[in-house]
Amino acid sequence: MYRIKDLKDKLGVSRKSIIVYEKEGLLIRKRGSLSADERDHSYREFTEEEVDRIWTIKFFQELGYSISEIKEILDNPNTDLYKSVTDKIGEMEKELELLKRNLAFAKMIRMFGVFPGQERIDNHSVTEFANIARDQWLKIEINNICIEEYMDYTKYMENVDDKKELKKIIRERIPKRLQPGIEMLMLNGEVLLDDLIELSKMSLIDYKSKETQCYVEEIYSFMRKHNSCNSTVSRASFAEYLIIMIISGGDFSKSVREKLGEDKMMSIVESLAFFGGFEDLEGFKKYWNGKSEKYYNM
Repeated sequence: MYRIKDLKDKLGVSRKSIIVYEKEGLLIRKRGSLSADERDHSYREFTEEEVDRIWTIKFFQELGYSISEIKEILDNPNTDLYKSVTDKIGEMEKELELLKRNLAFAKMIRMFGVFPGQERIDNHSVTEFANIARDQWLKIEINNICIEEYMDYTKYMENVDDKKELKKIIRERIPKRLQPGIEMLMLNGEVLLDDLIELSKMSLIDYKSKETQCYVEEIYSFMRKHNSCNSTVSRASFAEYLIIMIISGGDFSKSVREKLGEDKMMSIVESLAFFGGFEDLEGFKKYWNGKSEKYYNM
């Protein structure tokens, strides 16, 4: 005979779980057969047969079955277990696919430092809006391959500063068809960061000067040419996109802040705002705060 402590130690089943199993009809014992001490479950003793049933219930739960699904299986001796497990595999594969997509979306949010949000509440539910935003973001293409596929491999590049080591990791762990796109992402990130460092030297002196604005124009042209942003994107949209990336608090934003410091970083933001058609940073902020649909910083 076994007691609750034995079940917890050997099977990982708590007193609370036993109560749920009994309440849902998975584990049945006539109340008249229990002593007063056993009725509070603390002193309840379980037979080998009951322990076997509890083990089976717990195992099905580990496979992702609900209490009601387990009851249906155990109550029906004619259950086709092969079909049941096959159906459960199909369900889990769908859940896994959704989890992978949400993971890729979350990695993009961390990279850019913003997540989509809307002020209006009459268009979509939160779930609908989140699904739309995720699908739109993950459709962005690099080398004609959706960015979603690249997100799976960013884990290999985290916290690796040595360029040779990074290239080795790309060569050994990332599928060949994705390697050019990953290298492009790396190159674009490195080039953009170097460009912003150079831009900060000019913008700190005068963010409206011809020299400063010509340099911003070069960055704009480079990003359009190398698919860092859509080739048809306007100057205002480019400025908005880059400003939010810089000040958002994501991975890229942290790199810029660490390399340049707050003053230089904000001088870059001012030069970008002016390039986008805003008189100054305050003008951009008013525009940003007035948008009905916008991104919220981390």
